[in-house]
Amino acid sequence: MPANPGIDRDRASGIMRRMSLDALVVSRVENVRYATGAVPITTKLGFYDASFAVVPADPAQPVGLLVFQFPYYFSIADTGLNQGVQPVLVASGPTSEPVIFADGPHSKATMREMKRRSATFEAGTIHPDFPTALGATLPSRLLRSGTIGFDTLEAMQLIQQAAPGANLVSGESTIRHMRLIKTAWEVDAMSHAAQVNREACHRAVRSVRLGDTISAVQASYGKHAAALGSQPVFMVVDGVVAENVTEPVRDGTTFLIDGVSSRYGYYGDYGRTVFLGEPRKEIAGKARAIGKAWSQLSSELKPGLKFSEISARGTAILHSIEPSIAVPFGPHSVGLRHTEQPFTGFDGGPLDIALEPGMIISVDCPLMQATDQGTVHLEDLMLITANGSRPIHAVDDQIIVI
Repeated sequence: MPANPGIDRDRASGIMRRMSLDALVVSRVENVRYATGAVPITTKLGFYDASFAVVPADPAQPVGLLVFQFPYYFSIADTGLNQGVQPVLVASGPTSEPVIFADGPHSKATMREMKRRSATFEAGTIHPDFPTALGATLPSRLLRSGTIGFDTLEAMQLIQQAAPGANLVSGESTIRHMRLIKTAWEVDAMSHAAQVNREACHRAVRSVRLGDTISAVQASYGKHAAALGSQPVFMVVDGVVAENVTEPVRDGTTFLIDGVSSRYGYYGDYGRTVFLGEPRKEIAGKARAIGKAWSQLSSELKPGLKFSEISARGTAILHSIEPSIAVPFGPHSVGLRHTEQPFTGFDGGPLDIALEPGMIISVDCPLMQATDQGTVHLEDLMLITANGSRPIHAVDDQIIVI
């Protein structure tokens, strides 16, 4: 993938102004990654107050990444930040001197080490603490009386310390509204992620042997996802999401799979029905009915259609095909998380999302039953376009027969 050009600042600013925000300060992992491209090593170690992204409503002001100097040098410098993001470093020790690895007495620094040092020195001033760093990032007028959004308790406390005169409001819904529409770079990243995720699912189920346990199928999926360069998140097998379930799969079994993995931080989400051996006639008919309903429903996805209308339309289509079965047809936005749509509107009230070009959504189509007939699921990732929608991975396999 080429370098991420970053968020659409004009659109982000429009959303923030619509919600009367002068700036956002966020620390949730996916929000920091969205705004800056950074995934500080500290978050993987369990520290939730060691990196913050600052997004001013004024698009002329750069997005800032507030982060401890050593994690910036040790991890972020290797891959860099989104274009237009300014690192704002905080001292990792008792002094403002940068903490870096030393050269050996008879050796010289590697090219990677030189790149790390250069990025650290070019970042400029190392601030003594996060409140000071935030104070140096935002205009003084915002610190005195601006309206600043936050997404976590840690972000809220930082704003309180740096800008005691500011008006604080919850900003999680704001940044979720931003994340709802994908940039061209994000669409490419998600297309890669979705295709790799689909391939990992196929490799896992096609390696199933009689007697394999549900947990073995999940482990196989994780192995194949990792081998393909993705990070496995979970796989539901036959309605089981828990790990270490030792129930075996048997000949004649029909079971659903729902695989979720991430690549470049973006999620793939893919569901199918697997027949191990000759399927039973009844469950095979239900799987085909759901597939037929989804094919029609997916062809009708277009800008302006609301989430509630997707569910209602899917139910009506399926009822006309096979009225005896129930499927929720539940839409959700997918991106840096499996589910990332906002849950409130710009006014803080209830929200029924209307499709817009640039959204990537899933519509969950599980058969809502659990019997000895088996389990059924169907799920694809769809990009909403100007005139309709298209899948971002191959979809020529609604049913997998082993």
